[in-house]
Amino acid sequence: MVDVEVVARHLNDLDDCLQALDGERPVSVESMRSDRRTRDLVLYELQRAIQNVLDLGSHLLADRGKVVAEYSEIFSTLAQEGVIPADLGERVRGLGGFRNVIIHDYVELDLDRVAGFVNDRLDDLRALAQHIDRATKE
Repeated sequence: MVDVEVVARHLNDLDDCLQALDGERPVSVESMRSDRRTRDLVLYELQRAIQNVLDLGSHLLADRGKVVAEYSEIFSTLAQEGVIPADLGERVRGLGGFRNVIIHDYVELDLDRVAGFVNDRLDDLRALAQHIDRATKE
């Protein structure tokens, strides 16, 4: 059974992360290079936002008896289950790997990619949350 409290906590935390990231937009590579506070805030909030959608997806799939071995399988499985549209699943399929790079390869992190995601792709995270939230209430 979907734990509505777990879902609510993740959705609230995701919203907090997205608000913090919205407050930094437009974010530039130069601002992240020159201002450690900006870089750290953007990276931390983005990592948390991605982790929240991964956890939400995993939680919903577990409730449906679907076990995924890798983060990379979460969104394709959600698309196969009809929880999210296939095009959204395709756009976000690499989020788990992106999260891993933020956490483990931050020294060599491509700040252009980070800035591009924050400036142009936060709505993908919002869409994921809406679809998953809707599916947990069905």
